[in-house]
Amino acid sequence: FLACTLEEISCAICITYFPTVPKELRKRKLAAYVYFHCGAKGYPAFPSVSIYYEGFITVPKAERKNMIYLENVTKIYENMEKAALRQVNLQVERGEFLFVTGESGSGKSTLIRLLIREICATEGKILVNGRNLSEMDRKQVPIYRRNLGIVFQDMRLLEDRTVFENLSFAREALYGYQKDTSRRVASMLAFLELGRLSSRYPVQLSGGEKQKAAIARAMMNDPAFLFADEPTGNLDAQASREIMDLFGRIHKKGTTVVVATHDIGQAKRLGHRRIVLSEGKIQ
Repeated sequence: FLACTLEEISCAICITYFPTVPKELRKRKLAAYVYFHCGAKGYPAFPSVSIYYEGFITVPKAERKNMIYLENVTKIYENMEKAALRQVNLQVERGEFLFVTGESGSGKSTLIRLLIREICATEGKILVNGRNLSEMDRKQVPIYRRNLGIVFQDMRLLEDRTVFENLSFAREALYGYQKDTSRRVASMLAFLELGRLSSRYPVQLSGGEKQKAAIARAMMNDPAFLFADEPTGNLDAQASREIMDLFGRIHKKGTTVVVATHDIGQAKRLGHRRIVLSEGKIQ
């Protein structure tokens, strides 16, 4: 066993119960480290190697330092000859704010759809927090998305519920009834300074207010990642500025934020890292 290379570590090792694996790791199912059992103590056999549950894959150390890692990713939709994305390589570090810009049809939305596992890459590898999305079983996708906040251009609020009820529903859909749901909703609305919208229905909101409510809803599971696809596409300049400022506030609390947008002006104003897609490739 000691002589095994990283590539030779079998799946059997991953699923074997090791009593010395830290309890918090087993409970959270984030990652399990391979341990030897030596008397009453456990000593790590490979201190720098972690084996992730999703797909039981081993992730090289150079890739684990990035929260998002894309290697030679290509996406070709059915009945289309031209690739939506071509040989894309990208790394996003923990807590980073990344803008993905480019003209319509450049591949921005495709990239976001890949990262939220709405679609799969035709070629290449995508790792998000150590999870290989290409090898992820379809049944694992809802579990994966519990750690994501997702914001769409069309908001997708429930029209027959108030803003407060929309946020409550989002949390209870994930975790069932929780005694502290109301407190958490109120806290999120206060954090984003949206308390005045609490009792309003979507029909009573402006476009910018609807998007703010959608962002608050996306944050109800306290995600490590926030992905947004053209969140200001239908908004005026002032509303767009306010939405981007909300993303900035969320980023400051440690969330990794990726925003696909055509609004280069707002991206430049906030001053975070920006990549440009053109015909499916990063320029």
